Amino acid sequence: MSNQTLPKSSKKSKEAPTGKTREARQARGRLYRRQTARVEERRDGKPLVFGWGKHLSRRQKTKIQARAFWTFAIVVILAVVGVLGYSFYYVNYAVPAQPIVTVNGQKIPQSLFRKLNFYLAQDFSNQLASVQQQLTAAQQKANSTDPKTQAEGTQEVSDLTTQQQNLQQQYSIPTVSARSEEDLVDDILIQAQIPQLEARGVPKSTLEASDKEINAKLDAFKKAFPPTVAYSTFLSKAKMSEDEFRQILAILVRRDNMDKYQQSLIGPTALQVHSWDMQANSQQEADKFLTQLRSASAADLPAAFEKLARRSSRDPNTKARGGDMGWVISGDPDAAGGSAAVSWLFDPARKAGDLSPAIKIVEGQFNIYYITAIDPHRPIGAAKQASLKSTALDNWVRLIKALPQTQIGTIDSAKTLDPNNFPADLPAGPPANQPGAPVPPIGP
Repeated sequence: MSNQTLPKSSKKSKEAPTGKTREARQARGRLYRRQTARVEERRDGKPLVFGWGKHLSRRQKTKIQARAFWTFAIVVILAVVGVLGYSFYYVNYAVPAQPIVTVNGQKIPQSLFRKLNFYLAQDFSNQLASVQQQLTAAQQKANSTDPKTQAEGTQEVSDLTTQQQNLQQQYSIPTVSARSEEDLVDDILIQAQIPQLEARGVPKSTLEASDKEINAKLDAFKKAFPPTVAYSTFLSKAKMSEDEFRQILAILVRRDNMDKYQQSLIGPTALQVHSWDMQANSQQEADKFLTQLRSASAADLPAAFEKLARRSSRDPNTKARGGDMGWVISGDPDAAGGSAAVSWLFDPARKAGDLSPAIKIVEGQFNIYYITAIDPHRPIGAAKQASLKSTALDNWVRLIKALPQTQIGTIDSAKTLDPNNFPADLPAGPPANQPGAPVPPIGP
């Protein structure tokens, strides 16, 4: 048994080293491969940035550099998109929304001002085109061999030439700008007065702009275009839709309606006061006049006022008459001496014998008024009635602006004269101010 066992034991002892050698070789192989992986992660001792990164392997540095590149690229892209987005917002929304003026706390945006400028400029241009067409026809008549036709043509040429020159004087940035400012400010005041007039029984439908009226104004505007200019081209250059343009037309219709209403209030008779005035150059001087007048009795006041006015009044128009202004008509601020004077003279509480305080008309001018008679239905002449009708809206607006509660801010002249708010071919000034300037072009 032992003899048989020994050889087996000997065989096993010989085979064992073979197995161990194989395993050892395999182990050495595995160790070699793992060692190769560690070589890739070996630190190279070189810094990545500002002396930092010596402890990192090449693969780790590559990964960090890739991440840094894409992070930087994304930040740059986002910054570019942000700048472009803000620029788009600023140019298309922020700048147009900036006000040119504030009226009773309500801002008039630059965008609305710009749109109205484009309409007014095109309206002037259309009128110039129409006058030019009529002038060509009139010139043909003036060249006729028939004496009567020639005379008619010559007169028409003269009238149309004057009309053309007047339009050319108005076809400029300053004139269009001033007209737009006035219309937009007046519209806010008109809209504020409509509810008050409605409360007094004036139908709102006679003051507000209806769709029918807007459509009629739009149709008339389209028909006025010369054949070479398209309505769609006008909208495109003005950068507004037809709905936006209708809002502009609503402002103009509302103004027309208020003008008609104010004219309707002027008839063959009107409220008038027989007024006297005395003008001083300062508040101190006016107070001195008032002290002397108030010392007179009611019976002596007319004579005292006339005597003092002849001696001391600064008004060259009434001084020689002792301050007698005659009969002043309500709604005529110029005849009364200004809107502030009208507010006092035609206050419902006024009565004959009233003496006003010192009223500041303009800087350095203070007026004192004395009323000797009031006639609510005094007749006015046809010429005066026509004159009052032609200025009815302007005079009414002036009175509204003179009210203490009316607050109108300072016009931003930088915006109101900015060429970007006007058609590119609208002249910077009238021809008379530009020697040798060509006739304004017909078209947008």
